[in-house]
Amino acid sequence: MMETLQEKIAAEVVEELKKDPSVVGIEIAGSLARGEIRPNSDIDLGVISESIDSHQFIEEYRRGIKIDMSFEPLRILLQSVETHPFLLYTFILSRIAYDPKGSLRQIHIRLEDYFENHPEIVEFWEDKLGQLKAAKMEGIEQEGFRSVLDEAEMKFSKEKKITRKFFQR
Repeated sequence: MMETLQEKIAAEVVEELKKDPSVVGIEIAGSLARGEIRPNSDIDLGVISESIDSHQFIEEYRRGIKIDMSFEPLRILLQSVETHPFLLYTFILSRIAYDPKGSLRQIHIRLEDYFENHPEIVEFWEDKLGQLKAAKMEGIEQEGFRSVLDEAEMKFSKEKKITRKFFQR
């Protein structure tokens, strides 16, 4: 099968990001990870770094294709696996593009075990992601991913309120 423009651009960006020694992992998410690429699909990348202290979001365009890059500190990702695993369902849906030390694979394994034991959380996420995807396909304005994170945290955390230090407004 022929490689799509999004796949070519994603591969280029991954190669560029791999040159940064602080980057310990890169994940491809969204329609590209699911193999559901349309001509207007964007590229969603999760970049795990040892050199940043907080979440950073970068949006850019290449050859008319939007690229959303979410940079996460490795330290905060590892902490969130312990404290907020119920918020990381989309992490296991992503495809690992770069993982030289196996860090992301280990996180995937831990989260897969967690979600296997919490089907009610999987059901919540599948429902919410389905709603987001349907709204996007129909061009309907949506509240977005952060509002789903907020709802999940209020529903599944012990505190029943938002306490996370990542993906904040």
